[in-house]
Amino acid sequence: RDCAPHPPMAAAAVGTAWASALQLLQQPQQQPAPALADACSVLSANGLSDALAAVFVENFCELLRNRLAPVFWTALDEHRVDQQPHLTVASLLNACSQILEAISSAQNVLRVIHTSTSASQQPLQHALEAVMLAQAPTGQARQLMVSIYAAAFAAFERQKAKAQQMNTEEDEEEEEGEDEEDEAARFAASLDSDALSSFLSDVERLNAALRELGLMRVLVEDSVFSIMHARIQNRVNTKCRSEFGDSMLPDLHEWLQSVVLAWLATLLPSQPSKLQLWTVRLTMYMRRTFVSLRISELFDIIVDFPDSMPAVQDLKECLSHTNQREELLMSLREAMQRRLLHPGANTADILTQYISSIKTLRALDESGTLLASVCSPVRLYLRERDDTVRCIVTSLTDESNTELFEELAEGKPLLLGDEGDEGEADLENWLPDAVDSDVLTATKSKRAADITSMLVGIYGSRDLFVNEYRVLLAERLLAALSYDCDKEVRNLELLKLRFGEDHMQQCEVMLKDIADSKRINNLIRSSGVPAPATEDITSMWSHINVFVLSKLFWPGFRDEKLAVHPNIMAVLEKFTKAFEQLKAARTLEYKHHLGLVDLDIELTTRKLSVSVSPLLATIILHFEQTPHWKLQELSSAMQVPAGPLRKRLAYWINLGVIEEVGPNEFALNEGADAVEQVHAVEELDEEGPALASASDAAEAELMTVGPFALGLLRSRDEAMSLSQIYQSLRMIFSMPSFTEAALKRILDAKVAEEELTFADGMYR
Repeated sequence: RDCAPHPPMAAAAVGTAWASALQLLQQPQQQPAPALADACSVLSANGLSDALAAVFVENFCELLRNRLAPVFWTALDEHRVDQQPHLTVASLLNACSQILEAISSAQNVLRVIHTSTSASQQPLQHALEAVMLAQAPTGQARQLMVSIYAAAFAAFERQKAKAQQMNTEEDEEEEEGEDEEDEAARFAASLDSDALSSFLSDVERLNAALRELGLMRVLVEDSVFSIMHARIQNRVNTKCRSEFGDSMLPDLHEWLQSVVLAWLATLLPSQPSKLQLWTVRLTMYMRRTFVSLRISELFDIIVDFPDSMPAVQDLKECLSHTNQREELLMSLREAMQRRLLHPGANTADILTQYISSIKTLRALDESGTLLASVCSPVRLYLRERDDTVRCIVTSLTDESNTELFEELAEGKPLLLGDEGDEGEADLENWLPDAVDSDVLTATKSKRAADITSMLVGIYGSRDLFVNEYRVLLAERLLAALSYDCDKEVRNLELLKLRFGEDHMQQCEVMLKDIADSKRINNLIRSSGVPAPATEDITSMWSHINVFVLSKLFWPGFRDEKLAVHPNIMAVLEKFTKAFEQLKAARTLEYKHHLGLVDLDIELTTRKLSVSVSPLLATIILHFEQTPHWKLQELSSAMQVPAGPLRKRLAYWINLGVIEEVGPNEFALNEGADAVEQVHAVEELDEEGPALASASDAAEAELMTVGPFALGLLRSRDEAMSLSQIYQSLRMIFSMPSFTEAALKRILDAKVAEEELTFADGMYR
């Protein structure tokens, strides 16, 4: 209708040409008939070429919808049923051949209709893509293509392994294990070498056909990318999980290059830019997958450090590319909280993991920001445990703990807080903090130069550790009955380098006391027994050893009342007089409940040799003189409460030396059968600790704060806030245990005792 009017004869000729062209286009033919060219010439001269081409393309789409596309998708649908990739590939090849043949014929026709070859191909390509995607099985097309190409990749990987002679017996066992879970791998494993080559050849022909049809991008590329993701994830999990002793990245990169990217190169020939893009994306995905795996295993990596150093180095390399630091922080902190920071964990185990964490995270991040962020909850939790200081001090001076003891032996000074300001000598090794770091925690972690400093830094003060070491040293010295202190002298010299000589002066005096005690005991015993001397006193005199300790320099002793047996007391009094002659203006104050007594007990039927506490020795010496005692009478004689005394009597009852003859009445058991009582020798004499712990000593120091606080408030005659009282008393009390929270506890106790009043946040 839009064309210019034509003469009647010209219109008739055009109508005849149009009808002839439509009739010829309905006939299937490899090459257009000469008559079609004549009809198209007439139509072209009258501007009807585009209209005829549109009709032909519509007819071609109808052919695709009704005959060719169903053949292609039916082949895939059959694969969903029979799961035979090699048969499916053959069917797809047949379908692609039919489509290519139809496309070739259609292009020949369009060349006759149009004179421009380039213009004739575009409508057919668009029609092909539209029809193929429109007839794809709903929700299944991609999954079916993934299944086919997963089998193709598994076959390529198996062929590659055989070509490189990698299929050792061990590898075959691993492949069999993987085949149980991977359908594609099971299919590849079922093919021999010839079948593998044939299947891969068919796949290459199918790829070529899809590329020629222009369907590779819309049907295959996305599916292949999801396959590569799955295979990379499977490879990382299978080969790298729980493998910390060897570096895994080189093998992963080699596998990615030689297998994954080599296979992709067969899919994308002559497309270097796209292959390069896929290489970057898959390499990044592999790194992220590897980092995620190692992050989930980082707690175990820390446990195995330093044996797990290769895994740490791999993780460090990948983290520099993947930006997963936040994921690492959250995961490791959660693992620490769940697996370590709970009441069921032993303090020594927590410290061991903390030390390993320091070493691991420093190897992972030299700036120290990861260490500061991850270990902050661990430090806070350790600070709340009562035995943390004791465990740290014990580990520092224990030769079996090689890590801390070797670090102590290096003799480096302790580095705490602002003492570690970086000097010019460190400028060359300076590293900037990460962008996600906290400035204060990162700086503090850098300054804590070694593990010992970080352990002491949990409390921020060396005084608490020095006090705990004094208690530990006192226990060890009092247990060294042979006066052998060489090991403790060496430890003290190392600790002086670490904590400073001023802080260790009291410990030096303690060691000197032990050495002087040995000399004093030898001098006094060699002077002979002071008169008058009974047989019992003479016997005891030759065996007595007394630790002479300087009261002001030793930790406080556990106070327990005990009146020792008169025979022992007589020996101690004579020893005191001899000491006073040797050391003018000095005397001895005995701790009767402390020490060790060696006893040889002779009964009618047997003999016993035991080492017991002075309390137990006093009990049996009383029974030596008086075979029968009532509990209350013995309690009065020994000045020990009846309850604890009865518990101590159980020791001798278990040994068969004493028996209970009535309610709270006990007698010496001279005729006990030794065989029947042998099992009782295994019972232990359990005594409490001889010394007050550092925490007990700190609590005792805090008790002196109360009177000062009362005096301060009375002198001011005005109400004061907690902060004001704390700042005023801080100049007097400098011990680490004196905190604002501790002061509040003391003041609240005074309020409860009605010595103070508290209102509106003010004490009066």
